[in-house]
Amino acid sequence: MVGRVLDRRRLVLAAMLLAGTVVTLVYTSRSWFYADDFLNFREAYDASLGWDFLSRPIFQHFAIGHRFGDWAMLEWSPYNWTVALVVMHGGMLVAAFALVGIMDRLAGRHWWHLVLGFWFIASFVWVRSIQWWANALHVVPSMVGALLAVYCAVRAFEQRGWKWPLLSGLCLAFGLAFFEKAVFAVVYVVLLRLVVFVPRFSVRSLWTAVRGDWRLWTALAVVAIPWLLWYETKNYAGETQSPTRLAFEQFLRLDWLRAFVPSIWGVRVQPDATRGQDAVVVLAQVAFWAFVVWTLWRRLVVWRAWAFFFIAFFLNAALIGLNRVAMFGPGVALDYRYASEYLPLFAITVALVLSDRWPRFAATDPEAAADRPVPAAVASSTAPEPTYAAATAGSAAAVGRHAGAAPGAPEHAASSAEAAAGSAPGAAQDAASTEPAADPAATALRMGAPPASGAPDPRDDGDRPGRESRTGRPRARLMPSLPVAAVVAALCVAYVAASATSADGLADEWPAAGTERYIKTLETDVAAFRRDHDGRPPVIFDEPVPESIVMSWMAPYNLASKVIPTLGLEAGYGEPSSDLHAVDGSGHLVKLTFVPGRPPLTGIRNGQLTERRTKDHCITGPTSAEFVPPEPIGAPATDLRVRGTATGAGGMPVFIDETGGGYPGFDVGQIPIRDGAIDYGLRTRDSLHRMRLDVPEGARFCIGTIELGDFRPAG
Repeated sequence: MVGRVLDRRRLVLAAMLLAGTVVTLVYTSRSWFYADDFLNFREAYDASLGWDFLSRPIFQHFAIGHRFGDWAMLEWSPYNWTVALVVMHGGMLVAAFALVGIMDRLAGRHWWHLVLGFWFIASFVWVRSIQWWANALHVVPSMVGALLAVYCAVRAFEQRGWKWPLLSGLCLAFGLAFFEKAVFAVVYVVLLRLVVFVPRFSVRSLWTAVRGDWRLWTALAVVAIPWLLWYETKNYAGETQSPTRLAFEQFLRLDWLRAFVPSIWGVRVQPDATRGQDAVVVLAQVAFWAFVVWTLWRRLVVWRAWAFFFIAFFLNAALIGLNRVAMFGPGVALDYRYASEYLPLFAITVALVLSDRWPRFAATDPEAAADRPVPAAVASSTAPEPTYAAATAGSAAAVGRHAGAAPGAPEHAASSAEAAAGSAPGAAQDAASTEPAADPAATALRMGAPPASGAPDPRDDGDRPGRESRTGRPRARLMPSLPVAAVVAALCVAYVAASATSADGLADEWPAAGTERYIKTLETDVAAFRRDHDGRPPVIFDEPVPESIVMSWMAPYNLASKVIPTLGLEAGYGEPSSDLHAVDGSGHLVKLTFVPGRPPLTGIRNGQLTERRTKDHCITGPTSAEFVPPEPIGAPATDLRVRGTATGAGGMPVFIDETGGGYPGFDVGQIPIRDGAIDYGLRTRDSLHRMRLDVPEGARFCIGTIELGDFRPAG
């Protein structure tokens, strides 16, 4: 009978997780590759697969798995968003199953763990996290690795030996291959072991916990310490400016009050909030703290679970705030891709505070379960929060007004009421798992409890519904009764409605759909051109692509000559042609003509451009040559047409001084070097004070003319 119940539970879990996946899948399917993706694909296009490429920094991250993922996508399935969705949502399903497994192991099998798993995977937060490949390939695999590492660590708490510690270490290594945040899995394991699962806070209890799990600490340290040393010694983070204290406090305030807590109910807080929407933020805070206070009143020992959550929450928030606030301001807290880590932490905490089977040491150590010295600390830490939340509406204007639609009812609120009814608070046994330990007394000791006076019968699984255990307390139900199931289903529907509304807003605002149209249009026009010109590829004006594809500060990777080849499209750049084309803002090929704006600047005198005709000036690399026009050329932006001949191979970067204060850290174009004539156009963004050409080693470039004017659509 128990086997049939468990099989049914697994089927229900799988169905709920798949249903939750549909919510986010619908809206992420409306996205596409975006911005950072094109830069990463170009770097993969230029490099061969090896350690030099895999270990290359990727926006301050050491992520060899991410680099390999970019290479694999470009090599095996270029720009296939369907493949990206399958990989990312498949990873989310694995993460959700791991999360439910963690909750079952920590708190015993309960039906509300299924609901929490559904809540986790159906959150609109994942839409923001998976809307483009570059971010998803950080967040999802690292989440999978971290949760699997925690699951294996909890199994290692229960069983001696090397099997689970080694698996935990391997899962941690997998997560760290994609994102450094996976290292927090070590923090979560330590907090669970030393805060949640010790009978009392004494030197002896803590030392017993540390010593008893030395295999696990060894396996995690063998992975985490070398990784951290490599990350620090190679300076992947670079020089990061620290935020001001006020900016950091504003970030934390937004992150808690207007990002995380509303997201619990499926609500995305939007800009330009009305007073009514501000009230929703306050109500969400009141509901959250009411739940915290109720759980503490029900069983004071759950302060340990809340301590686990708040410590982990602050560490995650601090990592983001200290690295991003100085660059993007406190409003970065409302970017939900940074909130994904909070979801599994909150689910684990709720599972612990609702379970009557946790803490495991309660039955054998009533003094530790009571935790008498704690009430004052709990009160002092939680009392300011409701007041702080109530003041939000009045002070929101100081930080920026952000609010969203009315939240859906939390599904776990009904779950907590059901958990409170018919349960014996504080009575817990190590037989909470449906897989009873071979030696329950030993397992209790492993989890930090003193040996029980009477070990429970191993045949008493403690999970058979509708019957009492040998200790006389009601057994936990693996599935809720029909009336409770109906209420929970209604709450889940309300949550899905709220989350879907929030996800729809995120999908509408995300510009990746326009990027896809641009690329598809360009592919169609290039194919049509080649069909009409006997297979000859077009020659394209090498100007920046739209910001939604590659941002200008990523120059020169924002040039057409960098982006278009990664799409598998053949085109020429800088070649003499009577049919020079540009790619307009919609992705269409447009024929260009050059209209000179002044007499050609020809010849060179002492490294400066002159208007007198002299013989061609040749530059042999590796060297740089700076050219200064007779007088600065002011805004608006001026097009340059550089013609000459070259030998060798490579790219010749062109730097423009637009202010007279020096060259920027990136070039505005790269003239292709090859044997033969060159006719290259580039576009400056502002004034032109000086220009510098960097001729690569082994190349020779002879300048014919440099004309200033305007490339315009022909006709």
